[in-house]
Amino acid sequence: MSKMSASEREDAAVKRQQAFDAWLSQQEKRTKEMAARRDEMDQQAMRRSVSRQAYHWWAREKQEKDAILMKEKQKEREMRCLKAEERGEQLRRARESYQSWRKVKDEELKLERHTAVEPSSTSPFPSRGKAPYANMKPLPLPSRAQ
Repeated sequence: MSKMSASEREDAAVKRQQAFDAWLSQQEKRTKEMAARRDEMDQQAMRRSVSRQAYHWWAREKQEKDAILMKEKQKEREMRCLKAEERGEQLRRARESYQSWRKVKDEELKLERHTAVEPSSTSPFPSRGKAPYANMKPLPLPSRAQ
């Protein structure tokens, strides 16, 4: 077999070339698949990265908004406390005013009671403690007419 004919050598070279072409196309196919897989993985990593960045941005924004809302709520609470204190102060002043007025009125009533004149028995207004119109004569009952 050391000596091959020219046609056998040609056939062998064609077979080798075909085998090499098949191997080369297989390698190119694998390379393309690997490149496609690598690209997909890179895109997923990029999406995750962008998603992570977007999440961090969103979280930072939310934190800032929450801080602003908390400050506003704190201001509202303080305003409500101030209003409640003012209202409490107004109520206290009103109560003190009423108590002082009541004290004056009670003194006036005491003086009136000591200096009051007893109503006469002919007066249509009864004195305290009596039934209304106690000093008036009762009306005659209507007679039954037949």
